[in-house]
This record gives sequence, structure tokens and C-alpha cells, in this order.
Amino acid sequence: MTIDYNQRRANYILTTKDKSPEAKQFMASARVQDVYMYAMDVLHERFPEGEDIIATSPLYSYYYAELFGVFPKGEKAIATVAKHSYLYASHVLGNRFPKGEDAIAISSEYSYEYARFIVKGRFQKGEEAIALEPEYAFNYAYNVIHGRFRIAEDVIATSARFSYRYAYFVLNRKRFKKGEKAVAKNSRFYDLYKEFISNKIKRHTNGY
Repeated sequence: MTIDYNQRRANYILTTKDKSPEAKQFMASARVQDVYMYAMDVLHERFPEGEDIIATSPLYSYYYAELFGVFPKGEKAIATVAKHSYLYASHVLGNRFPKGEDAIAISSEYSYEYARFIVKGRFQKGEEAIALEPEYAFNYAYNVIHGRFRIAEDVIATSARFSYRYAYFVLNRKRFKKGEKAVAKNSRFYDLYKEFISNKIKRHTNGY
């Protein structure tokens, strides 16, 4: 593949770590990845002249912010991607990122992580997405709500593992009838489930 003159010049500037005004002017309109690499590897500081280019990319806007701090110009792009929005909130802002919450809310994983580690409470925008995945639904119930997550119980009930864990940890060792069909198909979790349920019945019968 033929590399055009502009790309060869950008590669040369990056290789020689040229910080001259002419190099900066040229790199300010290079490919986004090269602009980012110039700031990171050559300047080791913010590159204001290239920020408009960086701000067109969700990925490089986040990378740039991770290196140099809050990057308002890039927030519009960052806010289009759930992963980058969550990481920007977590690693850069250390707080909620309202612009990115709509994107986060479509991801089960990042809605749960955002609720637990950023909001430190319920993230209602993301609950429908969280409720689609047994693992994140259980974790949300246990680590965030600290109680039942009713809209997710049909989904949790499809998983033997998370039906057992939901009954044991969330329902406080009470039966989770919706999940018993899935549990019964898995000998490991069936035995564990049967053990704590039967022990509870025995304690009740014996007056404990």
C-alpha cells in the first residue's frame, strides 16, 4: 500500500520527535491517531492546536482526557459510546457524566458499573438494560439495591447459578420459585439450593 506524502511526513515528525512550530502546525491537521500520538509521545502535554481533530473521535478523546484531564471539547464524542462514557466518568471526572448517561444506559455491564461505582446507588435509566442479563441483574440487586430487583427476576430465573445466588444472598435464603426450574437442571446448584431450603424448613419445624 502506498503511503502518501502527508502520512510519510507525519510518520517522520513522530519518529524524530520534532517540536518545531512548523511540525506542530502540520500535525494539527493530521490523522486523529497521529495527532493523539504527537501529544502523547512527542509533546508530553496538551496539544491545543490538535484538539479539534482529537475531539472527533470517542476513543482518542477519552485517551487524551485520561492523559491530560477533563476534555470538554471531546465530551460530545465520548458521550456516544457506553464504555468510554463510563471510563471518562470513572477515570477522569471521578463523578457522574450526565452527557454520557444515555449511552451508558443501553449497556448492561456499564449501567451496573456506573450505578455501583459512580452513582453509588440506583441508576434508573440503565435498569432495563441491566435486567436483560442474569449476572448484572443479580449483582445490581445484591450490591446496589440491597434487595429484590423485581423487573429482572424472570431473566435471573433463566440461570441456575444466579437463581441460587439470588435466593441465598438477596432473598436471605428464601425460596426463589421462579428460578427453581433452572436450578433443578444443574446438579451442583440444585444440591446447594436444596440444602439451605431444607435446613430452613428443619429450623422452622424444630422451633428455632
